[in-house]
Amino acid sequence: MNRDIIFLKGIIDSINEIESFDTSVDKREEILIERAVEKCIENIGEAANNLSSHIKNNYKHIPWNEIIAFRSRVVHDYFGYDRNFLWDVVDMHIATLKQSILQILKEIEG
Repeated sequence: MNRDIIFLKGIIDSINEIESFDTSVDKREEILIERAVEKCIENIGEAANNLSSHIKNNYKHIPWNEIIAFRSRVVHDYFGYDRNFLWDVVDMHIATLKQSILQILKEIEG
């Protein structure tokens, strides 16, 4: 299987995980979900970072560098990033990213 397909499917798997989380939980469970979402964001950024330049250059409408940079902020800034921004990214961009990745997979898998 093509490496790009593996990484693109990994992005979809992580997005599906994020979408499966029930965010109507109590405060104790909320932090667990937040940590799980952070891990999914880490996986998405890692997969994006490992995609070939062919994919990144042919699908420039996807902000690959921003995805990778956000992953780095989540992983390395620990307490230095705004957690509200994490949820803004999830609420405003994850569904669009999923549709874009599914379209790429459709095109390259035939």
